[in-house]
Amino acid sequence: MAIRNGQQPGFFGRINYDYKGRYLVEANLRYDGSSRFLRDQRWNWFPSFSLGWNVAREAFFEKYTNIVNTLKVRGSWGELGNQNTDNWYPFYRIIDYKQNNGGWLVNGLKPNTAAESSLVSALLGWEKTQTLNIGFDLGMLDNRFKFEFLIIPA
Repeated sequence: MAIRNGQQPGFFGRINYDYKGRYLVEANLRYDGSSRFLRDQRWNWFPSFSLGWNVAREAFFEKYTNIVNTLKVRGSWGELGNQNTDNWYPFYRIIDYKQNNGGWLVNGLKPNTAAESSLVSALLGWEKTQTLNIGFDLGMLDNRFKFEFLIIPA
């Protein structure tokens, strides 16, 4: 298996549950690795899950199903990881070498210069972002008219 752009192989799994189209559950789990980080920061877990309830499938809503086919309340939460850095291997200190870069002259020529990079944090690792969504779906007249509303809390 080839590693490209610092990305290590990752693993993921998903479980779905649907009870009579009423109660919906999905859970995801990712385990990603990146060679862009030191060994103890290289791998991380990224979970997510979602829940939904289709009110239109409940017995108490049955008399309205000729008009409203779907009335679903849903919510989800998840976490994603970002391994992008301005350098493929930012934990290595490098020497920046430039030709004819000196601010002075030696025998009428600007000399080559070399400078060591700044210090590197041993704590550099995955950037994590969490998302939370709450919403509902409405389907009417044999789902010819559909409306989705999504709230993304700040």
